[in-house]
Amino acid sequence: MDHLHRVFGNASQPVTDGEEHGVLPDDEAATCLGFRPAFLDYTTWVVHPSLHRDGRYAHFHSIEGLPHDLVVRHWLDGHVVRVKPTLIAGYERKGFFYTRTAAARATAEWFVRE
Repeated sequence: MDHLHRVFGNASQPVTDGEEHGVLPDDEAATCLGFRPAFLDYTTWVVHPSLHRDGRYAHFHSIEGLPHDLVVRHWLDGHVVRVKPTLIAGYERKGFFYTRTAAARATAEWFVRE
C-alpha cells in the first residue's frame, strides 16, 4: 500500500509528489538523513513542515498540523479531512524542498550500496 494512502486514506484529496516513482525512502529513514516530512504548495511555493495538531514536528506526513488556509474540509472534532489539491508531499532538508522521488535519488547518490 502506498505510504500516502496509509496516511490520508480515501478521505482527502490525493496528495502526490507529482512524479512517477519507484523505490522511495520511508519517513523514518529519510528523517535520519536530515529530511523532514513537508508539503509544498505549488501555487505559493511555500514549504509547510509536517506537524502534529499541537504544533510538534511529525516524523511522518501528517496533514493535521497544516495551516487553516490549506485545509478545505475537516470533521467537527477538528481532524483534517481534505486539503488543497495544490499540495505536494515531500521532504525539506536544509531549506530545500525535495519530492519523494528526488529525496530517494539524492540518498542513492550519497551512499554507495554494494
